[in-house]
Formats: sequence, C-alpha cells, structure tokens
Amino acid sequence: MEPRRARRAMKNNKARKVIAIVAAAAVAGVGATLSLAAWNDTEWLFASDGTGGPGITTSTFELEQVALPAAGTAPATVTWADFEANPGNGVTFTLTDLTPGDATYALVALRSKVGSLGGEATLASAVAANGVTVADAGGHLWNATDLRVATWNGADVTATKACNAATFGGTGNTTIASGDLGTASGNAAQTYAADAGDVNFYCFELTFTVPGTLPTGITVDDYMGRSIAPAWKFDAVSD
Repeated sequence: MEPRRARRAMKNNKARKVIAIVAAAAVAGVGATLSLAAWNDTEWLFASDGTGGPGITTSTFELEQVALPAAGTAPATVTWADFEANPGNGVTFTLTDLTPGDATYALVALRSKVGSLGGEATLASAVAANGVTVADAGGHLWNATDLRVATWNGADVTATKACNAATFGGTGNTTIASGDLGTASGNAAQTYAADAGDVNFYCFELTFTVPGTLPTGITVDDYMGRSIAPAWKFDAVSD
C-alpha cells in the first residue's frame, strides 16, 4: 500500500474510534458535564396523644339516673343507667290506687357520668309513656292530676332526704314545677358538675283532685278504675 493511502486509512480508523468512545460515554451517562441536581427526602408527622394513639378526640356529655326510695333511706343497691328514649326509667310511686285528694311520691337522682363534661338540665312537662297501655278515655284522670317537683343537690345518693309533702318548702329544697300534670314543667335548670361530681335529686308529687265542677256529662264514677302513665324528659346541655 502506498504510504499516503496507509496514513489516510490510519487517520480514518482513529476518527471512528473517537466517535465510538463518545457515543458509548453518552449511553452510559458519564461525562464531565453531568451531575445530580438535589438530594431527595420525605418527612411525616401525625396528631398523637403522646403514646401512639390519635391526638384529636371529642369530649362526652352524658347524664344518668337512678330511682330511690321515697322514704329517703339509703338504697340497697345503686345502679346508674341511661334512659334516653320515652318511656324511660320505670319509677314506682308510693301509692298506685288513688282516691280524690290523695298524693303519691317518687324520688329520682341524676348526675353526670364518670368522664362526662358538666352541664345543666331542665325538666319538660309530662307526656304519655310510649308503649304503656292505660285506661283513661277522654283523659279525665290525666286532667284531674296535679304535679309538683322539688329538687336539691347533694354529694351522693346514700345521704338523700325523704320525698313527701314536707319536702316542698323544706330547707334547701327548690320547687321547680307546680300545676296541671300536662303543662307544668321546670322553671329553672339544674347544674351538673363534671365527672359525676354531684347529684341532683328530684321529688315528684302527683295529686288526684276531682274538680268541684265536673265536666259536662261526667260523673264522679267516671273517674274510677282509670290509669295513667306520665313520662318526663330532662333536656340537658353541656357546659
């Protein structure tokens, strides 16, 4: 081969090698001008209670009740419970068969639950108890029954007072309802300490009073053998 042609072939071979090396470097991602733009990282946090549980929760507000002996003696057992729907707790009055002028009594205690917020509650007027069969056509016994409710506050149910006629106007007691059974309601709210901190006592008095002037077409006999089952609701709100 001539010297000139040999030198040209060698030069072409060198050029091809340089091009191949550059191309390989580009494919491999190496080169003096390539660099990483930034480091990557992620961080998380959550609302915690300090022990790994959820840190955002809601408070609770709940009242509970228990029926007590109207005589004011300490109950043999105390079982607090919720009764949030009509007819509610079945409370037994001292007399069940009334003659004109008779009064009958029942004592109930309410408090906030353990762990509950404090608040206040107001007694609503009586309504018929759901699901309880009565015999009072025309509502004559209901309309002839008067209601009084007295309340007081105490530390616990074992040291309550009696619920009777002397309760009304007694020291430390407040009469919050007085009038016809179907319309008399609490005229003031009772406050409740949080976390079962105190107890509010309610003395219910029902008096059967036959009116002096009877409704048209009604005789005294029409009041005999009748029955009613009034139910009361406490409307409560938290602090």
